Amino acid sequence: MNEVLKNIQTRRSVRAFLPKQIKEEELELILQAGLIAPSANNSQPWHITVVQNQEILSWIVEKNKEKLRQSDDPEIVKRGLDEKTHNFYRAPTVLIVSADLSRVYGMSDCGNLVTQMALAAHSLGIASCYIASFMNAFRDGQMDLLKDKLEVPAQFTPVFSLSLGYPEGPLPEARPRKQNAVNFLK
Repeated sequence: MNEVLKNIQTRRSVRAFLPKQIKEEELELILQAGLIAPSANNSQPWHITVVQNQEILSWIVEKNKEKLRQSDDPEIVKRGLDEKTHNFYRAPTVLIVSADLSRVYGMSDCGNLVTQMALAAHSLGIASCYIASFMNAFRDGQMDLLKDKLEVPAQFTPVFSLSLGYPEGPLPEARPRKQNAVNFLK
């Protein structure tokens, strides 16, 4: 099997990271891999905010936990009270990807960007986890609060994040893939 396919097939979402910060050179390679992702009409409708400031990440996590605690579902409230709950799994680096949502394909183009960064990270021995749930606390008119905190340019909206760090243990096993996900019309 060639190296590209092997990298794709062995990448996993990791939810436990060592506290050690990733190397600047590795981060640059990951960012560059994302920035060359395909986009509709080469529009490149993205902005990446690199967050290594743990106070900012903790602020986002706490806002999300506050939202969980407001739920009518006792199980969700319990997650909001749990010290272990952390949107970014305590990764030392989190990339917040923002999209220009005025572009029809802005969201899917940002998905391409995140996927390429996750694959690049894996090829360098850096674990990642693709996350969108961090935005839950900022829906309902609160998005400007998040954008201000992250210094996101006005025309962009945070849509995804990618937690990055060295894995705390071995990569998880692959979960079974859904059957019948492809049909052929010949």
